Amino acid sequence: MFSCHYSRDDGWTSVAAAVLEAGFKLLQTQPVKAEMSVAIPKLAAKSPIDLDVLMVCRKAAADRRPLLAEEIAMKSAAAAAGAKVRRFNGTGRRLSLNDVRIVVYSQALVELCAGPRSADVLTVFEGALDRCAVISQRLFADQDDRPRSVAPRPAELPFQASLF
Repeated sequence: MFSCHYSRDDGWTSVAAAVLEAGFKLLQTQPVKAEMSVAIPKLAAKSPIDLDVLMVCRKAAADRRPLLAEEIAMKSAAAAAGAKVRRFNGTGRRLSLNDVRIVVYSQALVELCAGPRSADVLTVFEGALDRCAVISQRLFADQDDRPRSVAPRPAELPFQASLF
């Protein structure tokens, strides 16, 4: 497991390449509030990143998830990322565009890594970057920053969220 929070596409492709070349697959991600969220460089940024994404890996040979077609993987990534953004919004917290981007990009990598293929994951991810940007823009614009009166029960959380 490691954490990251790149705002640029090349940072995400570098993470994907390093993980895949090391013989791992991304299995889960969980956005968390970052340390140093009040650092001067962050306060001066137009769209500061206030989250880190915990990235959970597993040896590629041990990944038993089914291979997903790119279209299905991206729909799944959009749905999972949307749920994670809404959980933050439910606490009254509106995320910056770059915070939403790291949630979407990391979730896209998880979904695209599923299954036995490894060789073309990076190429498919690079081809999906524009779609990740569109999903990020939509989720950013659709945020609800009204506090929820009741927190979700663990049974209502997606499987990934229930692990953290």
